[in-house]
Formats: sequence, structure tokens, C-alpha cells
Amino acid sequence: MFNTIKIITIGLIGVTMLLSVFLALPVSADDVVDDITINVPVSCTLSGTNLTHNASMTGGQYKTDIGSANIKAVCNDTNGLAVYAIGYSDDTFGNNKMISSTVDHTYDIPTGKYSSGDTDSSWSMKLTPVSGTYAPTIRNDANYDFTDSEIIPSTYTKVAYRTSATDSGSGAIGANFTTTYGIYVSTTQPADTYTGKVKFTLVHPYDAPTPEPTYDMQNLSIDKCPTTSPINVVDVRDGEVYKAQRLADDKCWLLDNLRLDSTTVDIDTLKGNTNASDTTLDYFKNGGGTASDQYATAGVSSSWNTYSYSAPLINAASKDTISANSDYGAGNHKVGIYYNYCAASAGSYCYGNGTSAGTFSGDATEDICPALWRMPTSSEYQALYTAYSSDATIFRNALSTPLSGGFDSGSTYGQGDYGYFWSSTRSSNYSMRGLSVYDSSVSPAEIGGRGGGFSVRCVLK
Repeated sequence: MFNTIKIITIGLIGVTMLLSVFLALPVSADDVVDDITINVPVSCTLSGTNLTHNASMTGGQYKTDIGSANIKAVCNDTNGLAVYAIGYSDDTFGNNKMISSTVDHTYDIPTGKYSSGDTDSSWSMKLTPVSGTYAPTIRNDANYDFTDSEIIPSTYTKVAYRTSATDSGSGAIGANFTTTYGIYVSTTQPADTYTGKVKFTLVHPYDAPTPEPTYDMQNLSIDKCPTTSPINVVDVRDGEVYKAQRLADDKCWLLDNLRLDSTTVDIDTLKGNTNASDTTLDYFKNGGGTASDQYATAGVSSSWNTYSYSAPLINAASKDTISANSDYGAGNHKVGIYYNYCAASAGSYCYGNGTSAGTFSGDATEDICPALWRMPTSSEYQALYTAYSSDATIFRNALSTPLSGGFDSGSTYGQGDYGYFWSSTRSSNYSMRGLSVYDSSVSPAEIGGRGGGFSVRCVLK
């Protein structure tokens, strides 16, 4: 019996201990942390109000209160900013005259200071900082006024700046100032309407390089394309900046290989800004038609595994690579994008093109160049070469042609050895004429198969 009681007691004690241990364990679960991170990138804005000014003046009159524009620049960091100004009359960078609308340009009004007794007309600008958080330093220690001799700059000039933020609470920096114009009209100034413009450009941070004048390619006219030195032009479709210049044939040429990645630019941006119709661009981007060829079903593609006449193919892998053995001219010598001819023509000149057969008897009339520009003809390459006395070195320096090679079926070839540039000129059902350049030789009418990938240059219409 004793043994029996002992066993039972031990059992009860054991049960009691087990229950005690079990009840002591806490009930727990994994912690949940909701971690939120946002990224606010650096951004800047430049805005202006009251930007149109009109006045009527008589001969011998001087006014110093024409207009009162407010210019405000703001960046959301503390690294400083600068506002540059340049004369922009007649939409031409560096033109600091007031332009006559009807009479001979001999009577355009130049910039300059006015002194009592002057016999020549002139105009100038005064900048006044707006007091407060965003009051900037004005060029010449706040004396950017009517006493300067050439107050409307002919080159980009820093006119207002802030080196850092003073409002540490906001962590932002800005520059706010007004512009007022002073104009003197001489007694001999012909009756007419005269128009002047000033362009303001924001640069950030404060010590960033001075901006360079840049024209929109889609709005450029031949008179804005100089013969003396290249200008910067920007393709509004993707923001790529190129060099352009009027060469010996008196035509404005792009001095860089085209870098438009047509697979990433949306159709609405291409339309109206490309040397091709809306219908052509719709098929180019998305495919269309009834044929079984690749053009009709796929649209432009960067997948380039086969040699193709009917699929618009591009390769952008070497887009920003500097071409080997390229030391000619003023261009940046980037390889650019390789286009087969179906892509170079924006899908307008492909084998098939929505039909079961589809060959072409004429030259290409549409292409991937910006609106107002086009691919040159083979004859134009030849005429330019002739204009430089058929001298390969002079020609290559003028047109700035890199030895960018080509692309086909997944790989590049010939970089640093030669360059080939499409033209709009047909050679056969399967080939086009184009410009071929080597280190010391040029062929303005070389034949190239339309399925291969080569470079595109553009000339202003």
C-alpha cells in the first residue's frame, strides 16, 4: 500500500510540475515592422510672369520703365543655383538687337547704354532682386542696370545667383528678381514695330558649367545653322543633343550619328516630330497590315537575331560608346544606334510592308530623322564630297564621321575600321546606296544590304 501511495504521490507531483512549466510559457508572435522609404530627387523650376511688354514711343524719347517681369528660380536642395541670360531676338541665340518687322535690318536697335545727347537708338535691361528668402545676388554687385554698355548679353552671362541656401528651415534655394527695360528711340529711327527677346536659363548647382545655346531640331531653320562653327541641337523626341553645322554644300548637316531608340519613345511623341506620317509610325511601332512578314505583325524591335529585310530592327547597345579610331571633326564620335533599313525608314521601306510581296522601285521618302530633317540622298553625299575637293580627310573632318562599323544577327563588327551611313537612295530590291568611310578613303555611293544595321545621319530639309 505504501508503495502504491508513493507512486501516486510522485505522479501527482509530476503532473503538478508539468502543468506549472506549461503555464509559465508566454504566448508570442513575430513582430511586424512597416518600413516606409521615399526618395525625393533634386529638382529645379524656372518660372516667369508678365513676360510680354508693349510700349509706344516717339523720336527722341527715353523710357526706363518698360515691362516688369518677375523671374523666379527654385531648387529643393542647398547647392546653389545661377540664372544666365542671353539675347534671343528673332529666336536666335546671341542676337541682342531689337528686330525691325518691315524695314531694312540696318535700322535694328542695338543694345547699349543711353547718354544725354545720343543720336543712336539703344535698349538695355535692369535686374532688381525681390527682397525676402529668395533674394539673389545680381551681377556686378546689384548694378546690373542701364549704365552697362552692352546690357543685353550676346553670350550666356550669369546675371543672378545664390551660392547656397540661407533659409535652412526649408532646405531649399531660390532666386527671385524682376526685369525692366530701358529704350531710347532716336529722332531718326524709322516708324516700325521692333521686337527684342531675352532668354533666361537656370543652372544648378551654382558652379555648374555655363550653358551652351541649344536649338530644337524640329524647329530649326537654315538661317540658324551657321557656317563658322557647330551649334547644339536637341531632338525633342528623347532629349538627345547633337552638333549641327552648315557645310560647304550650303546644307545643314547633323555631325553625329542618330541615337533615337525608337523602341522606348512612345508613339505620341514620335508623331509630328518625325519625318514620317502618323500611319507609317503606327505600323512602325505596333505592326500592321495583312502579310505574314515580321513587319506586319511585330513593329520595331531591339531583338536582333536574324538578318531581316521586313522587321524594323535596332541595336542600342553601343549607343553612347565612343567609336575607336575616330578623331575627325566636331561631333562627339559616339557610335549611336544601328538601324536596319526597315527601321531607318521608320517602317516605310521594308520588304513586305503589309503586302504579300512588296518591293520598291523608288527611293525612300520617309525615315527616322526628326521632322524638318531627312536622310540624305546618295547624290548629296557625293556633292558634299566634291565640295571638299574629294579629299577624304577634309570631308571626314567636316562631316565628323566616326568609324562606327555595323551590326547584324546579334553582334557588332568593323568598329574602328570603317563606317557606313544610310541614304534614301535605292540600289536594288535588297540594297540601298550609302556613304562608306575608312581611315583615309571615302565612297559616297557604296551599296549596303537593307537587312544589316548601320548608322543614320540627317540633313535639314
